[in-house]
Amino acid sequence: MQWLGSLFSFRGRASRITYWRAQLAASAVIAVLWVTTIFLAMGAGDIAAIPLLLLLPVLVAALAVTVRRLHDRDKSAWWLLAFWAAPATCFAVASGLTEQTGDGGTPALAAALAGLVFEFWALVEIGLLSGKKGPNRFGPAPARRRSRRLRSAI
Repeated sequence: MQWLGSLFSFRGRASRITYWRAQLAASAVIAVLWVTTIFLAMGAGDIAAIPLLLLLPVLVAALAVTVRRLHDRDKSAWWLLAFWAAPATCFAVASGLTEQTGDGGTPALAAALAGLVFEFWALVEIGLLSGKKGPNRFGPAPARRRSRRLRSAI
């Protein structure tokens, strides 16, 4: 049950594999909840909101593992502002430019591309780059598991 406590913890560090496993699990749970909500809405009406209440713990767990992944990169959680608010702002600007004239043209395209650059940077920084070797200000390095082949050879 130790994994349940670490699921919602914002302290410490998370490895890349932990991050990707958590994101995959969260995506699967969100998809199931979404489909369940749609089917309940077709037949039961207002009761369909109940599965959506389960989204909150899933989103908190996904946020927690993202923060711990940033800690592994020796970055604080404030970096989430750059990785979430900056692309959202760029896309809002692009949408606003397009709505005003019906054709946003080059400025709207530039804003949308800037948003994509921020999102790509976030993907690389959080999901692809390795963490800092050894301990850092957020704690010791995440435990590394040996592969099955390596364990059987030893």
